Amino acid sequence: MAEAEKVSAHSAQRHLSPGSLPAQRHLSPAFSRAEAPVPGLSPRSEAPVPGAQSQTRPGAEPGLNQSQDQRTRTRTKTRSSRTRTRTRTMWLMVLLCSVAPLTAAPMSKHHSGAGRMWHITDLHLDPTFHLDPDPAHVCSSSKGAAALAPGPFGDYLCDAPYRLLLSALDTLGRMVKEDDFVIWTGDSPPHVPPAELSTDLVIQILANLTLTIQDKLPKVQVFPAVGNHDYWPQDQMPDSPNDIYSAAARLWSPWLQEGALQTFVKGGFYSQLLRPGLRIVSLNTILYYGPNAATLNSSDPAGQFQWLQGTLEGAERNQEQVYVIAHVPVGFLPFVRNTTAMRREHNERLSAMFVRFSHVIKGQFYGHTHRDSLMVLRDQSGPVAVLPEPDRSQLQQRAQWRLEYVLTEAFALKDLSPASLLSLASDLLPPSSKAFLTYFNHFNVEFNPRLSCEGRCKVDQVCAVLNVAQSGYERCLGLQGHG
Repeated sequence: MAEAEKVSAHSAQRHLSPGSLPAQRHLSPAFSRAEAPVPGLSPRSEAPVPGAQSQTRPGAEPGLNQSQDQRTRTRTKTRSSRTRTRTRTMWLMVLLCSVAPLTAAPMSKHHSGAGRMWHITDLHLDPTFHLDPDPAHVCSSSKGAAALAPGPFGDYLCDAPYRLLLSALDTLGRMVKEDDFVIWTGDSPPHVPPAELSTDLVIQILANLTLTIQDKLPKVQVFPAVGNHDYWPQDQMPDSPNDIYSAAARLWSPWLQEGALQTFVKGGFYSQLLRPGLRIVSLNTILYYGPNAATLNSSDPAGQFQWLQGTLEGAERNQEQVYVIAHVPVGFLPFVRNTTAMRREHNERLSAMFVRFSHVIKGQFYGHTHRDSLMVLRDQSGPVAVLPEPDRSQLQQRAQWRLEYVLTEAFALKDLSPASLLSLASDLLPPSSKAFLTYFNHFNVEFNPRLSCEGRCKVDQVCAVLNVAQSGYERCLGLQGHG
């Protein structure tokens, strides 16, 4: 995705105190700067350099586990003097989490005791975006549909132009502090037919976007994860070394240590300490993704389950806390009945492992769904984790960034612990629940406050929030009379 000059990224790990995850921020971008198209994607008059944020089409991606502080989401809008154009915003999902100190981890004198996590996901750059007299030819990602109201920062039916990403990253660069870190959970290329991409083009987009992030966030530790669009053909990510794993490892070497790079080139996953006592585990959940025929008959593609088991056992022995990041989430999609994002058997196995190590895993963060939602992972005794999903925003003509909501304030929560969010999830159930109306509006990133969700729609939403594993989900449907 995008841009040109490489600025050496700070490879040293950021100093953060591990602990419960607090606040989340979602930022929606809009850009300005000279743009250069990705070769091979038929650049047009205003074609941006690859590297932009998320697409506008509602997608699917859940995930996250938190505890203190607040989750906030910021949206950008652009305005011109004469027009108010709704555009599909890139998903610069910024997840902001304060991290509280842990007694298990010794603190050095350099540790401030607090830091924030920023979550970027589903940038989906469309380098073909340009202003054209024919609205059906504005961008390849609309697949021939006429753009609704294209402007300099995009259109709702198009994936993100590069200048939108630049605005987002410029803004993010002014907000990130020295002790913060970034997770980047995949999906950089646009939603276009496979014939319009190639392995080389996917690598170029990953390279351009990586260099742009390194340019705009030169002193920030970034932890990437791969998405289903980060391979060609999309979704068909193999469980063995390949050109894209190798290229991504080279690009991300300023951020990742040698041990992490060694596992990444073999299967697209890795583990690395952020600081003593706090480990980041980046999973390649595309290996479990339903449309991935390359791993269809494998119970443990690339040996990732075995590796994860050993990694979590090691973290348990060493009294480390773990944040899990990935693209495709565990659990059930809240907008499709009885459908998991990954294959059912892999969802069950991964969920069981997360329950087993819930005392170690303190946060889970995913992309992919293009919605803003939560999931509560429970065992027989109660909630053990909360898995928030990032969302996408909307924007209009001149970039203006504003806070959209703070989760604790929107729902009068004491904190973002699993117990508090389980209580919130339970409050969504009653027929006249005001909490559900608020939740569903934020789920759709305030795209249309008049949208309603009742009956079957509401049951699908609430059961997906309350249940990650199959048995609980089916029981929830049955209890609500929708089994």
